[in-house]
Amino acid sequence: MAQVVYHVVPSDSEWAVKKEGSSQASRVAATQEEAIRHAESFARKQAPSRVVIHGENGTIKEQHSFSEAQREENALLSVLTTPPVLTGLALALGLTGLAWFLTRRD
Repeated sequence: MAQVVYHVVPSDSEWAVKKEGSSQASRVAATQEEAIRHAESFARKQAPSRVVIHGENGTIKEQHSFSEAQREENALLSVLTTPPVLTGLALALGLTGLAWFLTRRD
């Protein structure tokens, strides 16, 4: 699988997240930190991937890589924390507690 690369680059008075090979920004943010968070979120979802962070003058400041294993961990976590799954867990725990309460004998 080819590695996806996102660049965090200055764009006028803002910061843009651009997927390598794309002419349009995937996201524009007011601060570099915010743009980095967006780029890392995109990169984690498409691992193996890399985020290249550019300075205000356009030179590369640093890079972050994300492995396929990180994507799988985050994918499982994102599935387990979706509202339907959490609702199902809450209902299951509630019904289990109710069943225990109703079958309890003094």
